[in-house]
This record gives sequence, structure tokens and C-alpha cells, in this order.
Amino acid sequence: MSVFKKFTDFCGGIAAFSAIFYLFREFMSFQPRDEVESLIQKLKLFLSDEPQLEYRPYLLLILLFVASLMLSLIFHRLPYLAFPVSLLSLTCATDLFERKEIYEYPMLYVVLGALHTFGILWECIRRDREDLRQRSALALNLGDALVAGVSFLIWSRPRVLEGVTPTEVKFFDRIPMYALQKGESFAVFKTAAIVFLVLGLIGFLLWELHYLHALFAIGASVYMLVLLARESFAVYATALPTLAIALAVGRLAVMLSCKPSERKMKKFE
Repeated sequence: MSVFKKFTDFCGGIAAFSAIFYLFREFMSFQPRDEVESLIQKLKLFLSDEPQLEYRPYLLLILLFVASLMLSLIFHRLPYLAFPVSLLSLTCATDLFERKEIYEYPMLYVVLGALHTFGILWECIRRDREDLRQRSALALNLGDALVAGVSFLIWSRPRVLEGVTPTEVKFFDRIPMYALQKGESFAVFKTAAIVFLVLGLIGFLLWELHYLHALFAIGASVYMLVLLARESFAVYATALPTLAIALAVGRLAVMLSCKPSERKMKKFE
């Protein structure tokens, strides 16, 4: 593991620790309106609608950063496994930043998330340059599959919420439910799922055509930015553009850093 990879893993750890420390500090200073008999009851109220600020999104942010860091450290010889999860942590930080649900130093989480993600990909690239394998290509192909999966889940969410009343909606379904009540369309997420599924399949079929993959990734990111400018996303407006741009930057880095192998692709370590 390179020094740079250790540094970017440290960045991911700092992001997780900062969020945990912030929640702990807020929890200790939280005073419920009614008396509570235990810390568990206080914690339930803290993670409810009672506080003036909404703290539950921090739990998802912490979970993703911790999961990404653990995968990166445990499977350090297989860095491409941690890359998709690191994309999720970066996207969560960007989405919460856009919705102003990170209340202290919000840009810190975006910057640390970006460094953590790039560090994992760069470890793939560094090792590919040593033995001409295709870890970085696999990481980015898995990233495309991740975007397709996320897009499909968001597109299918309205069907899951059919017949559910607003009072029965779980916390993390509140945003989709609010968009449905406004009559917003989720069709763009179906289109995004198809686009990135095709890009992922092309990536798996044509491993070493880095220039072609970079061109397609740039086109996809421009398309996502156009949709963002047109306000076409009913929910999570920055999620897909963030993922698309991260993958485009990754494809460019691979194109400029990795030469196509003259041999057939080796098995992954």
C-alpha cells in the first residue's frame, strides 16, 4: 500500500470521526422537552423530529465512510472492491452539502470524500502500471454498475410508495414522497440507469480501450450536468452528476496513466 493511499484512507477516517464527534457533542448537549429515564430514550428522541436540526442523515454519512474505510483497509490487495462504496460516501456528502444538512464544515466532508475516493482508484492505477493488470478498469466498471443500480432504485421508489400515506413513510423515503406529492417525474432515473448499464457492459467487454471509455464517461457527465441545469431530477439532484463526474475523472486518469497491455488480461489478484 502506497503512502498516498494511506493518506487518503486517513482522510476517510477523519471524515467519519468528525461526523461521529459532531453527533456525540450534539447528543450530550441535547435537552429533551420531557424527562427521559435512560440514554436509549434520549437517543431515540435525539434521532427523531424533536430536535431543531435533523441528525439522522449523519448516520448514513458515517455508515458509508466507515464501510468504505473498512473495505479499503481489509481488502487492501483488492482496492477495486472499496471504490464503489467510496463513491457512495462522496455522493452522500455532496447531496447533504447541497441540501444543507451538514451543519458544520460541510465542504470538509466533500473534500475528504473526494480524496478518499481518488486514493483508492489511484492505488488501482499504481498497481496496474506495475504489472499491466486491469484493477482500475474493473473499479470503474463497478462504478458504472453502481450508478445504474442507484438510478434504478430511485426510479422504482414511487412504485414501492404506492398506497403509503405520508404519516406512514419512513424517514429516508420522505424526499421521494414529497416529490410524488408534487407530481414530479422519476423517468430520468430510468434513462440514467440504462445509460450507465450500457457503459458498464462496454467497459466489461472492451477492457483496454481507455480512450473510448473516457470519451463515453465525459459524454455521460455532460448529459447529467445538462439534466441538473434543467432541474430534471425530482430528488437527490446532485447525486448522479457527482457520480458521473467522478467516473469521468477516473476514466481520464486511467487513460493518461495506464497503457493497454500487449498481453491478454490477467486474473485479478
